[in-house]
Amino acid sequence: MQQARKAIDLALQLAESCHSSYLKALPEVRRLWNAAFFKKFVIKDKRVEETPYQEPFATIFGGSDKTTLVAGAEFEPATSGFNI
Repeated sequence: MQQARKAIDLALQLAESCHSSYLKALPEVRRLWNAAFFKKFVIKDKRVEETPYQEPFATIFGGSDKTTLVAGAEFEPATSGFNI
C-alpha cells in the first residue's frame, strides 16, 4: 500500500508541473515526456484524435469505464451498469 501511495504521489507531482517543463524542454526531452505519459498518439486528418495514457496516469486521469465493471450476460439478463 505504501509503495502504491508513493507511485501515485510521484505521478501527481509530475502532472502538476509537466506543462511548464514540457514547454521549456528540448525536443529530445519532450519525446521522453511523451513516452512517459502516453502510450501513443492517434492522428487523423492532421489532428490528434486519441492519446491513451501510460500507467499510472491512465488510472488516475482516465475516469470511469463502467463497461469493464459489468460482465456479459449468460443465463440472467444483462445489466445496464452500476449506478456509480
